[in-house]
Amino acid sequence: MRSIILVRGGKSARRCSGGFTMLEIMMVVFIIGLLLNIAAPAFVHARDVGQARTCVANLHNISLAKEQFAIDNNAAGSMTPTWSNLATYINAGSTAPLCPSSGSVYFLNDFNTLPTCGYGGPVGLPHVLND
Repeated sequence: MRSIILVRGGKSARRCSGGFTMLEIMMVVFIIGLLLNIAAPAFVHARDVGQARTCVANLHNISLAKEQFAIDNNAAGSMTPTWSNLATYINAGSTAPLCPSSGSVYFLNDFNTLPTCGYGGPVGLPHVLND
């Protein structure tokens, strides 16, 4: 864009002003940084809530698998199942599911006790998650 600037004495001079000034660029960078600073905690919180809910869902599925195994095999309440016992009841493939937040294992416990997460988080069911 070209603009005409009047100089003293009635003469005109043309100046080409294409592009942004350093101040304008710095303001845009500042605003983007400010928006990221505001949004980042929300993303972290959403990830943490998702991991906690996945952990609770895993604990629930393990509990259901233990109950089904106990019913099918007339297992005693003091018996502790192994992952190989529950493999047909849990669609976890060849390995046991891991806690998504810490990567720790779930403890099966005996049939009279609910499963627990290895990182020391939620114990037993039902769980109430605070958002």
